Amino acid sequence: MAEETCKSEMFELLAETVDTIPYKLIVSQIRNKNVKSQGRRFTLNDKILASSIYKQSGKAYRLLAKVFSLPSTQTILFDNLKHSVSKLPKCEGYCCLLFDEMAIQPSLHYSSNNNKIIGWQYYGNNNRVPSVADHVLVFTTIVFMFCQNATKTHSLAVVIKQVIRSVTATGLNVIATVCDQGANNQAAINYLLEETRQQCLKYNIENRKQKLWFYCR
Repeated sequence: MAEETCKSEMFELLAETVDTIPYKLIVSQIRNKNVKSQGRRFTLNDKILASSIYKQSGKAYRLLAKVFSLPSTQTILFDNLKHSVSKLPKCEGYCCLLFDEMAIQPSLHYSSNNNKIIGWQYYGNNNRVPSVADHVLVFTTIVFMFCQNATKTHSLAVVIKQVIRSVTATGLNVIATVCDQGANNQAAINYLLEETRQQCLKYNIENRKQKLWFYCR
């Protein structure tokens, strides 16, 4: 339907009468019409325009996102990071991933900007759980998540791998994770190391680095 609309005579006339940027925005809106947020696809030009608006005003961007189909702020963050990484010499594309967890005062409040109640347990991917969060898990400069009590071992291991995948997709190479020696952190790392050992045995891969890395596919 969107493709047929963009090929119509009326739309071709519109393309001749408006500037390039508004035209591409209109095409993007037609393409993503009636598509769920997780299924929307944006071109490089869409992302560049969204990033430009967000840099000018995050508040304005959130308002426009209620009216138009725009990339999520997370998409913009990682696209900007990917763009910055592409300009770095290869030898500078290495990083450490720092994460920590801290207790917060439990509370719920309504966010008019996002039209959501903030304060529930939330691990991303629209995975909100109706439990009031009293801890926050932070991956420095990348993402933060709310949880009830300290994050459980398996959940923490899953989140670590998700964040590493996202960071790696930008072109950076994560060579180490850094955290304190909390019991849950140690348990999660040991879980990942054991998972790596099992995967190496399953696929007959030599685990040469032993305890220095874990399986993150």
